[in-house]
Amino acid sequence: LRSSEAPLEELRDAARRPDSRFPVVYNLDDPWGILLPHLSGLKGACMRLQLRACASLAAGDSARALEDVLLALALADSVKNEPFIISFLVRMACVRAAIQPVWEGLSDGRWSDAQLQTLQQRLSGYHFLAEMNRGMESERAAAIRSADLMAQGKYRFSQLDDDSSGGPPRFWEDGFRELAGVAAPRGWFQWEKVNYCRLLDRQLSGAYDVTANRVAPSRVAANAAALEGEISSGRVGKGLSGVLRHQFLASLLLPNLRELPYKAAAAQTAVNQALLACALERYRVARGAFPETLSALVPTFLTPLPNDLITGEPYPYRRTADGSFLLYSIGWNETDDGGVAGALPFSKAEGDWVWEYPRR
Repeated sequence: LRSSEAPLEELRDAARRPDSRFPVVYNLDDPWGILLPHLSGLKGACMRLQLRACASLAAGDSARALEDVLLALALADSVKNEPFIISFLVRMACVRAAIQPVWEGLSDGRWSDAQLQTLQQRLSGYHFLAEMNRGMESERAAAIRSADLMAQGKYRFSQLDDDSSGGPPRFWEDGFRELAGVAAPRGWFQWEKVNYCRLLDRQLSGAYDVTANRVAPSRVAANAAALEGEISSGRVGKGLSGVLRHQFLASLLLPNLRELPYKAAAAQTAVNQALLACALERYRVARGAFPETLSALVPTFLTPLPNDLITGEPYPYRRTADGSFLLYSIGWNETDDGGVAGALPFSKAEGDWVWEYPRR
């Protein structure tokens, strides 16, 4: 970590400014050619800050640890206004990296009440479903722009379809698509745009609700299945069938978006549970024990209470016999497993999404 000291301190100075913008060149004909080299650096810095914050907590320096957690969150916020799905994914990864030392500090009782209030204030500002919605609109705009560029002869199908599967050569398929791109009338590309937008709307329909802050995993799965049923899957779907049915853009680009509601729900759940855990710890210190219900946190320790994104109801919570508590979301399987986690944290297939409160 010593080799990172100087760069991290430089970032800390920069983070004191109220806003930021990276030197991204947006005005390119090719929307997929916009370079975002800063994202890997941001994620790497947040991982180092996570490690240093945990080390500071182990050494008893919670003030230094809090500075690093807040810096990691500031770095995550630095790309909040970038209209790219990849920026959104990196932002969520940075926030989740910052939550680990929050958990560590709660585990060892390192955070003071004032520090926990600071963490609550910062964590309450994340609303990933709304941000995902903005990123989806950016994807829509990029796909429409791609169709326009192909209609103008400035873009080719092969530039969109970067096949890295290592399969056999597809000379007939690639050749057919390139020929179609040159010979097709402009109206053909208009149909590509119409079908892309129609199928994107179908993929998102009922999958999540920004206003209610809800995600519907079963609807996400049903939409994905319906999409796969309409666009021919595999290589032929991206080639002959996709071109003839005006669904090339949709078959190529839309499957890449199907995991986003799950990822946003997992990240928001991690934030919400950390927010609740901070409030619960403040209650315990002030009152001598954890509350019987989460509603007891209102209004002194937390307002409003975040709800489970899957059910729209308060998170399942109960005190345990050893003086601890169990807090969880029912998870992506939409089944209350009684607070039993899956084999992996935030599993899609099994178990609840549990905030593991350590037993001291």
